[in-house]
Amino acid sequence: MTSAESALAKETEVKSPCISVCVMDPIRGYCLGCYRTLDEIANWINLERDERLQVFEAIDRRKATDEAR
Repeated sequence: MTSAESALAKETEVKSPCISVCVMDPIRGYCLGCYRTLDEIANWINLERDERLQVFEAIDRRKATDEAR
């Protein structure tokens, strides 16, 4: 990979939403820190960019639901 390709990859990289507050809510089924499910957390490293963006969409929905309560 050239340095230009490497720079582009970093620019388009979707970073983990982890904030190091790892507490799973057994009722809701997701982490109260990053709002990801255990499957999403475990598979994050293997997800493609578009799949990671889909996880972020799910995170947004979960946050909105929690804020509406």
